[in-house]
Amino acid sequence: MSTNDIPVLVVGNHVTSLNIMRQLGRRKINCYLTHKSSSNISRYSKYCKGFFKSPSFTNIDEMTAFLLRLGDNPRLKNAILVPTNDDCVIVLSQKKKILEDKFIVPLPRWELVNRAFDKRLTLSLAEKAGLPIPKPIYPTNRKDMLNQIYKLEFPVVIKPAMGKKYYFASGTKMHMANNIDECCFYFDKIAAIMGEDNIIVQEYIPGPMDELYNYSTVMKGGKPYGIFTGKKLRQHPRDFGVGTAAQSVNDPELIRVGTELLRACEYEGIGYVEFKKDLRDGLYKLIEINPRLWNFMDLANALGVDLPWNLYCYATNQPIEEKIATGHFTWIHFWTDFGETFKEVLKGREGFKEYFHSLKGRKKIYAVASWSDPLPFIFETIMLPYLLLRR
Repeated sequence: MSTNDIPVLVVGNHVTSLNIMRQLGRRKINCYLTHKSSSNISRYSKYCKGFFKSPSFTNIDEMTAFLLRLGDNPRLKNAILVPTNDDCVIVLSQKKKILEDKFIVPLPRWELVNRAFDKRLTLSLAEKAGLPIPKPIYPTNRKDMLNQIYKLEFPVVIKPAMGKKYYFASGTKMHMANNIDECCFYFDKIAAIMGEDNIIVQEYIPGPMDELYNYSTVMKGGKPYGIFTGKKLRQHPRDFGVGTAAQSVNDPELIRVGTELLRACEYEGIGYVEFKKDLRDGLYKLIEINPRLWNFMDLANALGVDLPWNLYCYATNQPIEEKIATGHFTWIHFWTDFGETFKEVLKGREGFKEYFHSLKGRKKIYAVASWSDPLPFIFETIMLPYLLLRR
């Protein structure tokens, strides 16, 4: 088997997995998909060579046993496992040694991955490296929070230090509190699910949603290979959510801060870092690190940086191209972006004039719609009523 004959098993989500398979499939790499939902639109892509329905990603032992059974499939021999959401990353990183008996797992050991998931560790490492962060406090309980809250000015953001469980339970990643009563209310709400010692309260960075910027690369030996920088235009949910429209950005300062942060974390492999630009001082302030590929990665590909391929090369010890993405493109997940905007228009918080204006003047990339691979968009359109009800 030559290096490029090694297959890929994509583990997880809809749009992210679709674009991983499209980008690698164009390079003639056999891609397979596993997901807990049979309605995953990625399975209908012409680049998906096979679909395997999985158990819940949150059950680590059950998911590990399932993957090990899949490893006996001749089509998946020595396949590269590529996660697309946080739960998948946790399984693959924590069970890395076991899974490597049958697969290639291009993730660092759990100790390093946890520096991305535990935001207390992430913020501490960034602060030690001299990088700007929203000022935080780390209360150990409710009383401690009340004793420390004077260090911050309202409004504040309150969130779990490790938040995936809370997101599934509440439908949001974090809350904004405008006064001490709201802060206590949200503290108690998070503590009921996550515990009192798993909460961060931090400075709120004012500014519109389109001041959310991101930096992505593959790190190897402390060096970035293939760099993309961009920003969100809109997201779902609107305040704290997943991008539904985004665009490329060319900013050397964003590259500097992103690279220094991943070096400070001693990070290896694919990394996606989100910042918010503080318009009061012009600094990019850390929001979070995601140790995986993300939904609008095809923006980077349009500008000559193929991050799934770079990750493939990283996993197979091939040379990785050193390139910085430059250019001007807009990415849109059409149905989700239009649907979220429509809801905001009905609430009187946004207008269609601003929506259509944001789409002007740049070349467009669509998350799902593709003339060369049409079935995922057709099935997404057919399943719209189901997807809307699920949300």
